[in-house]
Amino acid sequence: MKQQRDFPWQSDNAQRAICAGARKKRRERMLDASDIRLLMMHFLANGSAHGYELIKSVEELSKGDIPPALASSILTSLCSKRWMRSAW
Repeated sequence: MKQQRDFPWQSDNAQRAICAGARKKRRERMLDASDIRLLMMHFLANGSAHGYELIKSVEELSKGDIPPALASSILTSLCSKRWMRSAW
């Protein structure tokens, strides 16, 4: 027996198309992790900066597409690989 939908005018195909569009939109990013690493290294080549400044620069450049948590984890990864040094 087929379940009744909240919106009977939407078929299964229409609902799948809506969900697929949402998933596709989530997956499309302007920058990926390797691009962010490269950007952070580029910013640091121009002079020293605080981690917060680097994260905000990446966030502004990506127009909010890259969440600060992702940029922060990439920054931590660069420090652990010793590609950059942090000073307190």
